[in-house]
Amino acid sequence: MRDLVKAYLASVKYRDEKVALADGYVPHQCSSDPAGHGSMGYHYFNESRYGSLDPAKPAALLFEDG
Repeated sequence: MRDLVKAYLASVKYRDEKVALADGYVPHQCSSDPAGHGSMGYHYFNESRYGSLDPAKPAALLFEDG
């Protein structure tokens, strides 16, 4: 349960996509259709956190429409 709380606290500030971009997350087109719509949401990765297993330092974020 503690890891879930850490993950929530680390990611809640990224409710605004602009904050994620400012913190070094970049969009990845791994799950979008050719028109650019997210078929499985919109994935953003921060290369400096690649491989992170620390819930307080997420390597990836997933945004959804709406």
